Amino acid sequence: MNLEQYSTVLSVLVLLLGAATILSILSYLFSPLTRTLIARISYTTWLQGIAFFATLATLGAVTYQYVYLTPVCVLCWWQRIFMFPLEIIILVTLWTKAKMNHLIVGLMAAIGLPISAYHYYGHYQKYVAGNPFLLPCSTNPLEPSCSNSPIVTFGFITIPFMALVVFSAILWLVYLTHQKSRQESNEQ
Repeated sequence: MNLEQYSTVLSVLVLLLGAATILSILSYLFSPLTRTLIARISYTTWLQGIAFFATLATLGAVTYQYVYLTPVCVLCWWQRIFMFPLEIIILVTLWTKAKMNHLIVGLMAAIGLPISAYHYYGHYQKYVAGNPFLLPCSTNPLEPSCSNSPIVTFGFITIPFMALVVFSAILWLVYLTHQKSRQESNEQ
């Protein structure tokens, strides 16, 4: 599989995840039946869902870097700082049966989300809107520029867009996890 095919597959998966997240949120807001069904899902299952998406995002980023040798800019590194440890936090949470670590996951996703949004804003300006836009990234000319992207699929999907969608989905799942945690503590 070459870089373009890999990017297309990931882009389609990210678009499906984004659509599922939006539909899930809307359904949750407007359908009491959906809220009832969601309330039946266990705390552990929500954590496993978060770990699944964070692991896929991590594997996708590492594959881009080490298999396809795409450069990693400073803003991408910052996004990775807030994405990569999520699996470890969730594994520790599942192993120790701690109930509040989902808040740490939510905090990390809430910090990673605006970094991804800012980074994607620069890519959107350059690749979609056609405006020359330079992100202030690094003064080191040997580091990759945050304004350039080796990946632009369907004319608008870049790696920061993918991270933005995954961080959004994780935040939504953290919210549902928190609701389940509150529900279980009220039942005790």
